[in-house]
Amino acid sequence: MNIKKPEVFREDKYNKPDYWQIHKKRVESLTENLNDILEDKPFTDTHIHLYPPKLFNAIFNWFDWAGWVIPYKKDTDSLYKYLELAGIKRSFLLLYAHKPDISYSLNKWAKDFCIDKMLLPFGCIHPGDKDLDRILGEVLDNWSFPGIKLHLLVQKIRADDSSLSPVYEALNKRDKCLIIHAGTCPYPESHLSIDYLYNVLKKFPYLRVQIAHLGLYELDKSYYLAKNYENVYLDTSFILGNPAFPLGNYMEKILDLEDKIVYGSDFPLIKHDMVKGIEKILELELDKDFYQKLFSTNATKFLGS
Repeated sequence: MNIKKPEVFREDKYNKPDYWQIHKKRVESLTENLNDILEDKPFTDTHIHLYPPKLFNAIFNWFDWAGWVIPYKKDTDSLYKYLELAGIKRSFLLLYAHKPDISYSLNKWAKDFCIDKMLLPFGCIHPGDKDLDRILGEVLDNWSFPGIKLHLLVQKIRADDSSLSPVYEALNKRDKCLIIHAGTCPYPESHLSIDYLYNVLKKFPYLRVQIAHLGLYELDKSYYLAKNYENVYLDTSFILGNPAFPLGNYMEKILDLEDKIVYGSDFPLIKHDMVKGIEKILELELDKDFYQKLFSTNATKFLGS
Protein backbone atom coordinates (compact mmCIF):
# COMPACT_ATOMS: atom_id res chain seq x y z
CA MET A 1 0.00 0.00 0.00
CA ASN A 2 1.41 3.37 -1.02
CA ILE A 3 0.89 6.04 1.61
CA LYS A 4 0.40 9.43 0.03
CA LYS A 5 1.65 12.62 1.60
CA PRO A 6 -1.03 14.38 3.64
CA GLU A 7 -3.13 16.88 1.76
CA VAL A 8 -3.17 20.51 2.85
CA PHE A 9 -6.48 22.35 2.99
CA ARG A 10 -6.01 25.45 0.85
CA GLU A 11 -8.40 27.53 2.92
CA ASP A 12 -6.63 26.66 6.16
CA LYS A 13 -4.59 29.67 7.31
CA TYR A 14 -2.44 27.52 9.60
CA ASN A 15 -0.76 25.92 6.62
CA LYS A 16 0.28 29.14 4.89
CA PRO A 17 4.07 29.49 4.75
CA ASP A 18 4.11 32.73 6.76
CA TYR A 19 1.76 31.56 9.50
CA TRP A 20 4.50 30.19 11.73
CA GLN A 21 6.41 33.47 11.84
CA ILE A 22 3.24 35.49 12.44
CA HIS A 23 2.35 33.11 15.20
CA LYS A 24 5.77 33.48 16.80
CA LYS A 25 5.21 37.21 17.25
CA ARG A 26 1.76 36.63 18.68
CA VAL A 27 2.83 34.19 21.38
CA GLU A 28 5.49 36.42 22.91
CA SER A 29 2.99 38.04 25.28
CA LEU A 30 1.48 34.66 26.11
CA THR A 31 4.80 33.10 27.07
CA GLU A 32 5.70 36.16 29.11
CA ASN A 33 2.40 35.85 30.96
CA LEU A 34 2.98 32.15 31.58
CA ASN A 35 6.49 32.79 32.84
CA ASP A 36 5.10 35.26 35.36
CA ILE A 37 2.51 32.74 36.53
CA LEU A 38 4.76 29.69 36.67
CA GLU A 39 7.90 31.46 37.91
CA ASP A 40 10.62 28.80 37.63
CA LYS A 41 8.25 25.86 37.10
CA PRO A 42 8.29 24.21 33.65
CA PHE A 43 5.23 24.77 31.47
CA THR A 44 4.19 21.16 30.82
CA ASP A 45 1.98 19.65 28.14
CA THR A 46 1.18 16.11 29.25
CA HIS A 47 -0.42 14.92 26.02
CA ILE A 48 1.15 15.44 22.58
CA HIS A 49 1.64 13.11 19.63
CA LEU A 50 4.60 12.91 17.28
CA TYR A 51 5.35 9.93 15.05
CA PRO A 52 7.82 8.68 12.46
CA PRO A 53 7.06 10.34 9.08
CA LYS A 54 5.50 7.35 7.32
CA LEU A 55 3.09 6.64 10.17
CA PHE A 56 2.33 10.34 10.58
CA ASN A 57 1.30 10.54 6.93
CA ALA A 58 -1.05 7.59 7.41
CA ILE A 59 -2.59 9.16 10.53
CA PHE A 60 -3.13 12.51 8.83
CA ASN A 61 -4.69 10.75 5.84
CA TRP A 62 -7.06 8.86 8.14
CA PHE A 63 -8.22 12.12 9.72
CA ASP A 64 -8.70 13.58 6.22
CA TRP A 65 -10.86 10.58 5.35
CA ALA A 66 -12.85 11.00 8.59
CA GLY A 67 -13.51 14.66 7.80
CA TRP A 68 -11.44 16.17 10.60
CA VAL A 69 -9.88 19.48 9.58
CA ILE A 70 -6.54 19.38 11.37
CA PRO A 71 -4.59 22.61 10.93
CA TYR A 72 -1.17 21.39 12.01
CA LYS A 73 -0.11 19.26 9.07
CA LYS A 74 3.65 19.64 9.13
CA ASP A 75 6.61 17.33 9.34
CA THR A 76 7.64 16.00 12.74
CA ASP A 77 10.60 18.34 13.24
CA SER A 78 8.51 21.42 12.42
CA LEU A 79 5.79 20.34 14.82
CA TYR A 80 8.34 19.92 17.59
CA LYS A 81 9.68 23.41 16.89
CA TYR A 82 6.13 24.73 17.17
CA LEU A 83 5.87 23.33 20.69
CA GLU A 84 9.04 25.17 21.62
CA LEU A 85 7.65 28.32 19.98
CA ALA A 86 4.51 28.00 22.13
CA GLY A 87 6.65 28.08 25.28
CA ILE A 88 6.38 24.41 26.25
CA LYS A 89 9.28 23.43 28.53
CA ARG A 90 8.34 19.78 29.16
CA SER A 91 6.01 17.50 27.25
CA PHE A 92 4.86 13.88 27.34
CA LEU A 93 5.30 12.30 23.91
CA LEU A 94 2.59 9.68 23.43
CA LEU A 95 2.58 6.92 20.82
CA TYR A 96 0.24 4.00 20.31
CA ALA A 97 0.58 0.74 18.42
CA HIS A 98 -2.50 -0.03 16.33
CA LYS A 99 -1.37 -3.58 15.54
CA PRO A 100 0.96 -6.21 17.07
CA ASP A 101 4.73 -6.22 16.69
CA ILE A 102 5.35 -2.61 15.72
CA SER A 103 5.83 -1.42 19.30
CA TYR A 104 9.56 -1.95 19.55
CA SER A 105 10.38 0.08 16.45
CA LEU A 106 8.06 2.91 17.52
CA ASN A 107 9.61 3.03 20.98
CA LYS A 108 13.11 2.98 19.52
CA TRP A 109 12.20 5.89 17.25
CA ALA A 110 10.80 7.83 20.25
CA LYS A 111 13.93 7.19 22.30
CA ASP A 112 16.18 8.48 19.55
CA PHE A 113 13.94 11.42 18.62
CA CYS A 114 13.68 12.67 22.21
CA ILE A 115 17.44 12.93 22.79
CA ASP A 116 18.35 16.51 23.76
CA LYS A 117 14.70 17.61 23.59
CA MET A 118 12.22 18.63 26.27
CA LEU A 119 10.13 15.55 25.45
CA LEU A 120 9.52 12.67 27.86
CA PRO A 121 8.68 9.60 25.76
CA PHE A 122 5.98 7.22 26.98
CA GLY A 123 6.27 3.73 25.60
CA CYS A 124 3.64 2.00 23.53
CA ILE A 125 2.70 -1.67 23.47
CA HIS A 126 0.09 -3.81 21.80
CA PRO A 127 -1.42 -6.66 23.85
CA GLY A 128 -0.74 -8.95 20.88
CA ASP A 129 3.02 -8.27 20.86
CA LYS A 130 4.95 -11.55 20.85
CA ASP A 131 7.74 -10.08 22.97
CA LEU A 132 5.67 -7.93 25.32
CA ASP A 133 7.78 -8.59 28.43
CA ARG A 134 10.99 -7.74 26.58
CA ILE A 135 9.52 -4.49 25.27
CA LEU A 136 8.37 -3.48 28.76
CA GLY A 137 11.79 -4.21 30.21
CA GLU A 138 13.53 -2.30 27.43
CA VAL A 139 11.49 0.90 27.66
CA LEU A 140 10.99 1.00 31.44
CA ASP A 141 14.40 -0.21 32.61
CA ASN A 142 17.04 0.14 29.89
CA TRP A 143 15.63 3.30 28.31
CA SER A 144 14.10 4.78 31.49
CA PHE A 145 10.81 5.86 29.91
CA PRO A 146 8.49 7.28 32.60
CA GLY A 147 5.64 4.97 31.62
CA ILE A 148 3.33 3.46 29.00
CA LYS A 149 0.46 4.86 26.92
CA LEU A 150 -2.59 2.73 26.08
CA HIS A 151 -5.20 3.86 23.56
CA LEU A 152 -8.10 1.49 24.11
CA LEU A 153 -10.25 2.97 21.35
CA VAL A 154 -7.61 2.31 18.70
CA GLN A 155 -6.47 -0.99 20.21
CA LYS A 156 -10.05 -2.27 20.60
CA ILE A 157 -9.60 -3.73 24.07
CA ARG A 158 -11.08 -3.27 27.52
CA ALA A 159 -8.91 -1.79 30.25
CA ASP A 160 -9.38 -4.88 32.41
CA ASP A 161 -8.59 -7.41 29.68
CA SER A 162 -6.23 -10.06 31.06
CA SER A 163 -3.76 -9.51 28.21
CA LEU A 164 -2.93 -6.11 29.72
CA SER A 165 -2.12 -7.51 33.16
CA PRO A 166 1.65 -7.70 32.40
CA VAL A 167 1.61 -3.97 31.64
CA TYR A 168 -0.07 -3.02 34.91
CA GLU A 169 2.14 -5.38 36.89
CA ALA A 170 5.30 -3.97 35.31
CA LEU A 171 4.26 -0.37 35.96
CA ASN A 172 3.08 -1.07 39.50
CA LYS A 173 6.28 -2.89 40.39
CA ARG A 174 8.46 -0.02 39.15
CA ASP A 175 6.16 2.82 40.31
CA LYS A 176 5.94 4.02 36.71
CA CYS A 177 3.07 5.84 34.98
CA LEU A 178 0.16 4.77 32.82
CA ILE A 179 -1.53 7.21 30.43
CA ILE A 180 -4.76 5.71 29.15
CA HIS A 181 -7.57 6.62 26.78
CA ALA A 182 -10.30 4.73 28.59
CA GLY A 183 -13.46 6.84 28.27
CA THR A 184 -16.10 6.92 25.54
CA CYS A 185 -14.85 10.08 23.79
CA PRO A 186 -15.09 10.58 20.84
CA TYR A 187 -16.90 7.30 20.05
CA PRO A 188 -18.89 5.27 22.61
CA GLU A 189 -17.58 1.85 21.65
CA SER A 190 -18.67 -1.08 23.81
CA HIS A 191 -15.12 -1.86 25.00
CA LEU A 192 -14.66 1.67 26.30
CA SER A 193 -15.78 2.48 29.82
CA ILE A 194 -14.16 3.95 32.90
CA ASP A 195 -15.82 1.04 34.75
CA TYR A 196 -13.21 -1.31 33.26
CA LEU A 197 -10.41 0.94 34.47
CA TYR A 198 -12.03 0.92 37.91
CA ASN A 199 -11.61 -2.87 37.91
CA VAL A 200 -7.88 -2.41 37.27
CA LEU A 201 -7.51 0.08 40.12
CA LYS A 202 -9.22 -2.28 42.54
CA LYS A 203 -6.32 -4.66 41.88
CA PHE A 204 -3.60 -1.97 41.65
CA PRO A 205 -4.85 0.85 43.90
CA TYR A 206 -1.55 2.78 43.89
CA LEU A 207 -0.96 2.64 40.15
CA ARG A 208 -0.03 6.03 38.68
CA VAL A 209 -2.73 6.72 36.09
CA GLN A 210 -3.40 9.71 33.85
CA ILE A 211 -6.84 9.45 32.26
CA ALA A 212 -6.86 11.23 28.92
CA HIS A 213 -9.46 13.80 27.86
CA LEU A 214 -10.91 14.10 31.40
CA GLY A 215 -12.32 10.60 30.85
CA LEU A 216 -15.12 11.99 28.71
CA TYR A 217 -17.87 11.24 28.14
CA GLU A 218 -17.79 9.66 31.60
CA LEU A 219 -16.53 12.57 33.67
CA ASP A 220 -18.54 11.54 36.73
CA LYS A 221 -16.73 8.19 36.78
CA SER A 222 -13.24 9.54 36.12
CA TYR A 223 -13.87 12.27 38.69
CA TYR A 224 -14.71 9.56 41.24
CA LEU A 225 -11.47 7.71 40.51
CA ALA A 226 -9.37 10.87 40.83
CA LYS A 227 -11.05 11.74 44.12
CA ASN A 228 -10.67 8.26 45.60
CA TYR A 229 -7.32 7.00 44.30
CA GLU A 230 -4.16 8.77 45.38
CA ASN A 231 -2.30 8.52 42.07
CA VAL A 232 -5.10 9.04 39.54
CA TYR A 233 -4.99 12.25 37.48
CA LEU A 234 -7.07 13.60 34.60
CA ASP A 235 -5.60 15.41 31.62
CA THR A 236 -7.44 18.17 29.77
CA SER A 237 -6.38 17.22 26.23
CA PHE A 238 -8.73 18.24 23.43
CA ILE A 239 -11.21 19.64 25.98
CA LEU A 240 -10.00 22.60 28.04
CA GLY A 241 -9.39 25.57 25.76
CA ASN A 242 -11.29 23.98 22.87
CA PRO A 243 -14.07 26.32 21.69
CA ALA A 244 -16.12 23.29 20.64
CA PHE A 245 -16.39 22.18 24.29
CA PRO A 246 -18.30 24.69 26.45
CA LEU A 247 -17.06 24.36 30.01
CA GLY A 248 -20.39 24.79 31.78
CA ASN A 249 -20.87 21.16 32.78
CA TYR A 250 -17.19 20.48 33.42
CA MET A 251 -15.75 23.46 35.25
CA GLU A 252 -17.08 22.70 38.72
CA LYS A 253 -15.43 19.29 38.77
CA ILE A 254 -12.22 20.61 37.20
CA LEU A 255 -11.88 23.21 39.95
CA ASP A 256 -12.64 20.64 42.62
CA LEU A 257 -9.83 18.46 41.25
CA GLU A 258 -7.21 21.21 41.30
CA ASP A 259 -4.58 18.81 42.68
CA LYS A 260 -5.40 16.12 40.11
CA ILE A 261 -5.76 18.02 36.82
CA VAL A 262 -2.90 18.27 34.31
CA TYR A 263 -2.81 20.32 31.14
CA GLY A 264 -2.70 18.46 27.85
CA SER A 265 -3.29 19.73 24.33
CA ASP A 266 -3.48 16.58 22.15
CA PHE A 267 -1.31 18.53 19.67
CA PRO A 268 -1.23 18.25 16.70
CA LEU A 269 -4.35 16.06 16.37
CA ILE A 270 -6.71 18.91 17.21
CA LYS A 271 -9.07 21.08 15.19
CA HIS A 272 -8.51 24.30 17.11
CA ASP A 273 -5.60 26.71 17.55
CA MET A 274 -3.46 25.36 20.40
CA VAL A 275 -2.12 28.76 21.46
CA LYS A 276 -5.59 30.31 21.43
CA GLY A 277 -6.65 27.39 23.59
CA ILE A 278 -4.00 28.29 26.18
CA GLU A 279 -5.10 31.92 26.03
CA LYS A 280 -8.70 30.82 26.57
CA ILE A 281 -7.68 28.95 29.73
CA LEU A 282 -5.88 32.02 31.07
CA GLU A 283 -8.93 34.16 30.30
CA LEU A 284 -10.79 32.19 32.97
CA GLU A 285 -8.73 34.29 35.43
CA LEU A 286 -8.34 31.50 37.96
CA ASP A 287 -6.00 31.61 40.94
CA LYS A 288 -2.28 31.62 40.25
CA ASP A 289 -1.94 28.53 42.44
CA PHE A 290 -4.47 26.67 40.26
CA TYR A 291 -2.58 27.57 37.09
CA GLN A 292 0.73 26.46 38.58
CA LYS A 293 -0.80 23.09 39.43
CA LEU A 294 -2.55 22.71 36.07
CA PHE A 295 0.42 23.72 33.92
CA SER A 296 3.28 22.26 35.93
CA THR A 297 3.34 20.97 39.50
CA ASN A 298 0.60 18.35 39.17
CA ALA A 299 2.50 16.81 36.27
CA THR A 300 5.62 16.68 38.44
CA LYS A 301 3.65 14.91 41.17
CA PHE A 302 2.17 12.46 38.67
CA LEU A 303 5.66 11.52 37.53
CA GLY A 304 6.61 10.87 41.16
CA SER A 305 9.41 13.43 41.02
